[in-house]
Amino acid sequence: MSAEFRTSEETQETRQIKLRPITSVRAYLEYSVQNLDGAMEHPFLATPALIRLENAAQILSTMEEGKYQLLIWDAYRTRETQQAIFIRYLNQIKIGFPEYDDSTASARALEFVNPPDIVFPHGTGGAVDLTLMKDNKLANMGTNFDDFIPQSEADWYRENLPLTETDVEACKNRKLLREVMEQAGFVVLDSEWWHFEYGTRMWADKTGETTILDRVLSLPYIESPADDKRNVDLRQPSLETGVAQVFLRPADRADSLAHLKEGHYYGRSSQPTLEHLERHFLNTLEGKHAWFTESGLSAAVIAVKSCVPPKGTLLYDHLTYYEVERALMHLAKQLSWQLIKADFTQLSEDAFHQGESKRIDALFCDNPRNWWLDTLDIRTISHFAKIVGAKLIVDTSVQPLQPALKKGADLMVISLSKYPSIGLTLGGAIVGDNHKDINQVKSTATEEGHILPPEAAFTIWGQLTTMRDRMFALSHKTEKLASFLGEHPKVAKVRIPNPALLGGLIGGQLTFHLVNPEQGPKMEKVIGFNALSLRSSLSLACTFGASFTTFEHFSSNKRHRTGVPIKDTTEALITDDMVRLGIGYEKVEDIADDLDFLLDITS
Repeated sequence: MSAEFRTSEETQETRQIKLRPITSVRAYLEYSVQNLDGAMEHPFLATPALIRLENAAQILSTMEEGKYQLLIWDAYRTRETQQAIFIRYLNQIKIGFPEYDDSTASARALEFVNPPDIVFPHGTGGAVDLTLMKDNKLANMGTNFDDFIPQSEADWYRENLPLTETDVEACKNRKLLREVMEQAGFVVLDSEWWHFEYGTRMWADKTGETTILDRVLSLPYIESPADDKRNVDLRQPSLETGVAQVFLRPADRADSLAHLKEGHYYGRSSQPTLEHLERHFLNTLEGKHAWFTESGLSAAVIAVKSCVPPKGTLLYDHLTYYEVERALMHLAKQLSWQLIKADFTQLSEDAFHQGESKRIDALFCDNPRNWWLDTLDIRTISHFAKIVGAKLIVDTSVQPLQPALKKGADLMVISLSKYPSIGLTLGGAIVGDNHKDINQVKSTATEEGHILPPEAAFTIWGQLTTMRDRMFALSHKTEKLASFLGEHPKVAKVRIPNPALLGGLIGGQLTFHLVNPEQGPKMEKVIGFNALSLRSSLSLACTFGASFTTFEHFSSNKRHRTGVPIKDTTEALITDDMVRLGIGYEKVEDIADDLDFLLDITS
């Protein structure tokens, strides 16, 4: 199911030929990677050419035991990009041949690059630059993309006998690519083995047919979230209300996180009141009592406020999720709290009873730690809390089925926007065994209006029925992907929770560290290139626990922050090499295949 598209300028004459997104073939858009002016972030072709490209991909899948796949380098191109390519190549000629005057240099450039002020093939939507991949790696084709040298000619190996094993392999691969594309109806450009056309003037000259694509088409644009129709609805059935938003390009997510444009993510507003969900919720998770709020963050704030009085003291783990930490800092200013940050893997009673130490009212931690996924020993932390006379609050959103209450926690905080609702709505829960504790939570929440709305409660109720089964399946998939990534040469380290401390399940999140941190932004960009493809198993997002698999390289985005500097929170500790995966419904083999492709193509 393809997204809706429009053209910015459309006449009756051109209405029959439209640009459509390429959704069945992977893309690595070279000019976007190179940041050329006007470069497309998603691949498009005119409808007649797109149909033939899809046929070519199908033909290739039946050959060579399916080991080969097509990879798009460039398709529809804007005049702005054509101008940038022409000027860049012209400048290269002037540098390489300083004896050329402007006229000679321009003539030489025109041998390889069309000027932007004519009907250039890529502008018609009928030209595509592509290569082969073999077993998920770039195939040897003899030269690279845009190598304007004699060896790049389509007939080079027909006229120059390959002598080395490398040349023999390149000759075979070029022959296969050309055979597949010509069988689908394309013709190859004589000077570039990677360039194929359908419906263009060159195609007509070579085939004797009539030109179909005879004008430069208008730039397509994707319907924005503010428009009536939304995109990628196949992956996210409730786009208008869902919190786990799919972003089609890294820049969209970055702008949303920086509050530069509208984005349906991580809502932070209060909602009307309702309290129907408890019985079904407690049948799925542990606990005797529960109360529900409008978001995971509000649940954490309310739980802490219910345990820490004005001028009280809160001890929290030094790797508490940065959003929660920032909220706690704001509360501390409002309520004159003393905040103490400590590593909860090294809590010591003596360290907090030296001199005139204040009484500690509550302890707060994430388990596992969000992003780092270190798993805390709640039983040991609970023992410490009891010694110092404090309540223990544990945020279990990363793995909500863990037995934190049985291990001594007084309250559990859970984001219902993650696994309980698979990202379809906002919500938070506070769970406990002590009726007095939950009554204090209810009192704190209701006097400020922090209650879950009925529509969200209904959505969560519908998804809770499958959550336990989903968490078992996700844990299994996460372990398999962690094993795959752990053996990948481009991955330095993989982090997953310790199931022994979580009741046997690790959940559906993993984090890995790249050997080369510079790959992170590139990987995000390639995911964006393929965001419209129905075969892609990875989506750009800024959450986890959704039905689809989410990918986030933290350092690629600057988030909107108020009040508390980044350097003062755990956000500053997330390193440039870290990538977070939230595992979804896709097959493990497909996710691993896409990760392998990303790690290879961006290296």
